[in-house]
Amino acid sequence: LGASPPAALRSVWPQSLGLPADANFSIFIQEAKPGCIEQWVAIWPRLLWYLRADDVSLSRYLLDILLELAKKAAQTGSLYEKLWTSICPYLVPFLCGRPSVDANLPPPLVLLPSHSDGPQGVAARLLSHFPKIGEPLLKLMMETLCRWSELGECGQHRL
Repeated sequence: LGASPPAALRSVWPQSLGLPADANFSIFIQEAKPGCIEQWVAIWPRLLWYLRADDVSLSRYLLDILLELAKKAAQTGSLYEKLWTSICPYLVPFLCGRPSVDANLPPPLVLLPSHSDGPQGVAARLLSHFPKIGEPLLKLMMETLCRWSELGECGQHRL
């Protein structure tokens, strides 16, 4: 999808994946083994959840891949659109945590570096590609922002 692997993976990254710009490996796989791509892409949000802040470069790489997928999803009716739409709900625990399960456990996103070029910045850019952000998700995002961000910390000190 255009993202380069993290430095730790570059030495073992197969050179055979260096496809020409016009090659579409994902469509070839989808035609050869239907459903395989959906299963593979569905793992990425789960990986982000389980990685938490243990491997920032791998989290950043996954977010970069997701951002590329989100951009390509603008092609209406494409495989990319189908993939992106199907995984957006799976990104919510990474972005906002699971407050109904453990309200004291911060979402993995807030544990990652917060600068605009870092993982949090990439994750923020993903939001503009979400197909729909309804009121419940918007409320959850705002609660997450207020509770776990520096903005929330600043707000706690004002009275």
